[in-house]
Amino acid sequence: NEFIIKKKFILFQILFLTLITRMISIYFFGDEYISNEWGHIVSNLEKHNIFGLKNINGDIKPGIFMPPLYPFFLYSVKLITQGKFFYETIFFFQILFSILSTFFLFKILSKFYSKKASYIFSLIFTLIPINIYSSAQFSSINLQVLLTVLFIFFLVNLSQSKNLKDLFLFSFTSGLLVLL
Repeated sequence: NEFIIKKKFILFQILFLTLITRMISIYFFGDEYISNEWGHIVSNLEKHNIFGLKNINGDIKPGIFMPPLYPFFLYSVKLITQGKFFYETIFFFQILFSILSTFFLFKILSKFYSKKASYIFSLIFTLIPINIYSSAQFSSINLQVLLTVLFIFFLVNLSQSKNLKDLFLFSFTSGLLVLL
């Protein structure tokens, strides 16, 4: 029993390190406003109820193909928070996505490798610079990583269990990835 608690504490430490590194990244590198295409799309959704990037001769047109999931996520958070603590809420979700990615990666790895190897690979994953930096940016990277890890997690579960719940979750995650 003590052995199990010790192993869970190691995973907790890795997840806590994920949290701390992301918070430090936000403090030093965090976006202060949405300055890229995400900001234009969210603004057009707010003002015109149109999913578009460019305003050409009074018509809002998509400038390039933009998958809708992340802009609609930003827009939904903005509607729910009514603009109050909007950036903090987005950063909270970015950190949550990162922690969940690390946790589910550990779960995948522990199905194929020893717990020790799974801890080491999870630690390396949580310290990859792009994973840390992307938590501090208005970017779909953290959501992409989470959905990809979940896709693999449910695929592995489905291949081992042939369970209807895993089939549904695998299919749902696949659909979200297409929208991202």
